[in-house]
Amino acid sequence: MSKSIDKLVAPTHSAPDLITGMNADPAGQVVVRLVPTEEYRGPRTHLFPSRESLAWFIRRHRDDLVSGGALRIPTGRWLVDPELFDRFVLSLESKRGLPTGRYLSADDAGLNDRGRAA
Repeated sequence: MSKSIDKLVAPTHSAPDLITGMNADPAGQVVVRLVPTEEYRGPRTHLFPSRESLAWFIRRHRDDLVSGGALRIPTGRWLVDPELFDRFVLSLESKRGLPTGRYLSADDAGLNDRGRAA
């Protein structure tokens, strides 16, 4: 049973259909950007200090991440598009009404002078 590789990899949808609400990469490099979740977390341990914290975040936002193209499962395991995932994480800041573009003071964050919850 020999199938042409072109038939196996031919896209069934255009990239804009797959990445709803986002511009597709004009060079078609979306697949190249996909990385395993642990590789994504590596340089972002300040946001996701543990595997569990990233897993929780993904569970909580999975539908939105998938529909936005930031989280995919093309080969049976979850892969992350870092650019779209980062964009989604930052979009939560404005959705939650948090101050954007500045650091929180200890008072804003509800912390005392030792960095603990007040």
